[in-house]
Amino acid sequence: MFSFTNFITRRLVLLSLSLVVLIILVIVILKLLEVKKINSPFNDSQVIFSSETAKIKYGESIKKAFSAQSKEDKGKALSTAFLVVSVDYDSAPTPEKRQLLTNMNLYMSKNFSDLVTSQRLEVPCREEACGAKFVYSDSLTEIKKGIIGLETEEFVKEALLHNLENASLSMGEGNNVGVYSALRVNFEILQDEWKRGKNEKIKSLSEIITNELKKLDQERYDEGYKRGFYSLDK
Repeated sequence: MFSFTNFITRRLVLLSLSLVVLIILVIVILKLLEVKKINSPFNDSQVIFSSETAKIKYGESIKKAFSAQSKEDKGKALSTAFLVVSVDYDSAPTPEKRQLLTNMNLYMSKNFSDLVTSQRLEVPCREEACGAKFVYSDSLTEIKKGIIGLETEEFVKEALLHNLENASLSMGEGNNVGVYSALRVNFEILQDEWKRGKNEKIKSLSEIITNELKKLDQERYDEGYKRGFYSLDK
């Protein structure tokens, strides 16, 4: 038996379902438009970042830069993107990352020269192909062996070896100030490790480092020593 009430009810249900489907389609389309990729002018498709975090941060900064409404906001976002790539290159250098940094530097020097100068957004070089020269003196070689022989967490060794590489790079440039600074950072890391658990290997390695610091700059070392910088128990 035909029921007008049931007919109306079914039509209302169908209409409601249609509206729901339409709303869902609109939301999906808006989301797709929202995440639409902004093409970068820096030819960065070949770059493989060392971590997903760095990749995401770079992508977000580029998107923000090329959707910014003001030149100031664009410059800030680009400088953030540059620093993200620079840090990633510093920890895991590749020719592709350096080329990306070169492309970004050229673009920013043309459009944001004051920002490049004030923030010193220079293209680093940690590869022999671009002229980097890593020099390991007998002392640096001895320090490297000491680091490898430490009984500590892997990330601590990686930090120590990375700073030692910075020291060798500075030595290759004839930059004793850079060598001193890198070794000083390593001594500070050893201070922290000494506090966590005193052992002779840490003490022995710290002595090798302080002896090298004295050779590099006795006056600077003496000044730091007076202020207690070179005591493991500081």
